[in-house]
Amino acid sequence: MVVEPGGSSTTDIGAAYAGVISSSFESDLAFRVPGRIVSRRVDVGDAVSRGAALATLDTAPFQIASRSAEAAVAAARAELDQAQSDVARNAPLAADRIVAAADMARFETQRDAAAARLKDAQARAAAARDDVGYAALRSPIDGVVTAVSAEVGQYLAPGQVMFRVARPGTLDAVVDVPESAVANLRPGQAAQVQLASGDGQPIAGTIREIAPAADPASRTYRVKVALSSAASARIGMTARVSFASQPATSNGQQSPFRVPRAAIIQDDKRRPAVWVIAGKGKIALRSVSLGQMAGTDVSITSGLRRGERIVTAGVHRLDAGQIVRLWDGRLP
Repeated sequence: MVVEPGGSSTTDIGAAYAGVISSSFESDLAFRVPGRIVSRRVDVGDAVSRGAALATLDTAPFQIASRSAEAAVAAARAELDQAQSDVARNAPLAADRIVAAADMARFETQRDAAAARLKDAQARAAAARDDVGYAALRSPIDGVVTAVSAEVGQYLAPGQVMFRVARPGTLDAVVDVPESAVANLRPGQAAQVQLASGDGQPIAGTIREIAPAADPASRTYRVKVALSSAASARIGMTARVSFASQPATSNGQQSPFRVPRAAIIQDDKRRPAVWVIAGKGKIALRSVSLGQMAGTDVSITSGLRRGERIVTAGVHRLDAGQIVRLWDGRLP
């Protein structure tokens, strides 16, 4: 292989990765209260505006609960009025010691308890009034409905997703990148997105987000590439994404070379080394410094120069000064 900064034998950073076009901003919408759906006003593909009602629940149970809560507020207020009257009527008598101090303390305690019960009833009534408003599910953004998961007549629990609304104007290309290549990616790095639906020009993009952890099943990292323009891209389209290589690190030094671990051998001083192919196919053993390992690859931090060709297979069968030739892909 010819070594290049950031290159990899198994996964070249310049390779194209299959992905899908999705909205940069999506919202899963659900009712905050339980109930039976009585109307649904939008379907998949419909454009919605912020604050528009998308669906409603049967409000009868919430209205009954609200009236009950208001009645509880009235009862608590009457109790407080009675307790305040008892305190006001007995205060002069307590001052003249006609009413015992213990009885006066009891009246004051009853007054304070009645005031607390009134506050509790008022809070419950406010929550009941809010539940009546929550029976209508409204869109929090201007967007388009991309999924509907419930129908009229269905009973929903609180938080059960009914709609997914996305902003179609800001799109991402979402791809899963193997661990052998993700180390070479950085937020803000340039990318090219080619839609699978046609032969149009690639869409320029930049890396917006790199997942901090790998998927536990596939061991790949999800990367989101923000498209510079929507062009002909639509949510759900398939695409192939390629990333621009970064030949230099943040401190201005050349980034490490990535080579197969099978290319590493030890020299006579038991230091890591590789077979470098010189002019006319003659090989020479050269010591190198190793960096991090990722999958079947290892990074070489020093000892090689960009553009040099190394041996990646059969390294233990070679001797210094041997003449090798490039494999043309044919079996002997």
